[in-house]
Amino acid sequence: RFTEAPAPVGSDAPGYTAPVVGARERGYLAALEARGIRTEELSDSLVAAGNTICRIRTTGGAAGETTTIADAVAGQISVGGYSDREVDEISRIVVDSAAGQLCP
Repeated sequence: RFTEAPAPVGSDAPGYTAPVVGARERGYLAALEARGIRTEELSDSLVAAGNTICRIRTTGGAAGETTTIADAVAGQISVGGYSDREVDEISRIVVDSAAGQLCP
């Protein structure tokens, strides 16, 4: 039984590796920016979420799994003030942008 939530791992922590940001990932981030989501401070989380969404889609995962990932990152975007859009709309934008830019 845990009495407190674990602290977030900092990007400078040993063993942390940021996702690789290539042309596809830059296109994905640009697509998010074009839809009103500021990505500069969340690029690692956004790329990781987008790649996870693609992995789930290409391996035949359930739509609910992609929604869970997208909703989590959409909440992070909303709470952080990185978009003025509603969480549901942000979630759809994340999935649509990942499908259009990252997924094969």
